[in-house]
Amino acid sequence: MSADITSLGNAQGLPIEHLVLGDVDGFHVGLLSFGAAIGEVHAPGAGGYDDVILGLDKLDDTLSRRDYHGATCGRFAGRISNARFELDGTEWALEANEDTTCLHGGHNGFDRKNWALVQADRNSATFSITSPHGDGGFPGTLEASVSYRVAGATLFIEMSAISDRPTIVNLVNHAYWNLDGHGAGNIGDQVLQIYGQRMVTATKALLPTGDLADVSDTPFDFRRPKAIGRDIPSHADGGYDLCFSVDGTRGELHRMATAASEKSGRKLEVWSTEPGLQLYTAEHFDGSGIGKGGVAYGRRCGFALETQTWPDAPNQAGFPSARLDPGERYSHITELRFSAI
Repeated sequence: MSADITSLGNAQGLPIEHLVLGDVDGFHVGLLSFGAAIGEVHAPGAGGYDDVILGLDKLDDTLSRRDYHGATCGRFAGRISNARFELDGTEWALEANEDTTCLHGGHNGFDRKNWALVQADRNSATFSITSPHGDGGFPGTLEASVSYRVAGATLFIEMSAISDRPTIVNLVNHAYWNLDGHGAGNIGDQVLQIYGQRMVTATKALLPTGDLADVSDTPFDFRRPKAIGRDIPSHADGGYDLCFSVDGTRGELHRMATAASEKSGRKLEVWSTEPGLQLYTAEHFDGSGIGKGGVAYGRRCGFALETQTWPDAPNQAGFPSARLDPGERYSHITELRFSAI
């Protein structure tokens, strides 16, 4: 069956495409070529289906604002300290877009690119992009793709990339979830479990120190399910914005987190092939950003669970590598499994 595709205009020489995967009367997902982004996820719950991903209605907002709603971030998602790294004896200077830090690929990372829609049917779609050598300061011409597929109430995401010279890559989907519905407000009562006993320790600037810490007896212990708001640090202390070292073997699909809401009777399981999970509780939202349906998105109105390698990996010799060499393929698979409880 052919995909339902709507062209919304043009950007960067390509049409801005919107399409819907799945059953519009059941589980379905809305995608946008700008940022290769997820714009809607209508997931099952005790009372039926609801859209559980934060996002924007207006295309002008998508093009002008940078909240990373559901977007694919890269080339290197997360933070790189001092906006530079060394590879094979050569130092590469990147775009510093957070003080002296390179965050999510710099000023014009992959979330700011209009990806080409290269395949689409009713249940799957693939977007691709070519990032030239020197783009954002990164070495190598990178050919990247993101494929989405819907089956049952699961969204499959497969990210892939190749390069013509040694480089680094870390692609992330930056969805914000609210299992009571995207406009339901504070997520503090929603329950989260993370399958990892260690976290990547970081400075107040959210840059890794190079060490790992045991989560035992800390507010960051999610090994047993607990409400997100139960032990959350204050907003002044950053809430939750940290990377966990999850249990499992890199390259093999393993469960990373489970989130659930008793109120909506809805559950999300996150599985991935990556070694890290970044938890972020949308601390920078302040109600000034108007989202879907005219909803003002305030602080802690959603939570992100970003499957990835660890932040600043290119500058941390003991971290899982972000290196990609010619002849190799970067592959990152994530499964988002929704269900009613």
